Amino acid sequence: MAHLSQHEVEACRQTFAQFDKTGAGTVSTHEVPSILTALGYYTTEEDVAAHTHQDDGEGNTEFGLEDVLRLIESRKQLSAADTDDTDTVEAFVALGGKADRSGKVLVEKLRNTIKCFAGV
Repeated sequence: MAHLSQHEVEACRQTFAQFDKTGAGTVSTHEVPSILTALGYYTTEEDVAAHTHQDDGEGNTEFGLEDVLRLIESRKQLSAADTDDTDTVEAFVALGGKADRSGKVLVEKLRNTIKCFAGV
């Protein structure tokens, strides 16, 4: 799991407090995307809803600070996985490029490969 730095946790705590108008320690699931956006993460209400079902199986409509922190950790983990370009490099090599990312891929070869996978 991607751990949050103390700075990230404090920034989340401050942003969360701005949205926790009642001081009850919770915000609605509709506010979570705005909190994450303010912190530099993108998510949708659908992502948040899926996260609530995954966590407690009930789909609660309230999020506490710990819930938001877990969601941010999840986003960071997904983001870190997206930076792994091994598959892209392997595809580049399969089409004629080199593993050191040099070389070229012929446009016609790429078109034919795409057509093959698309079933055209």
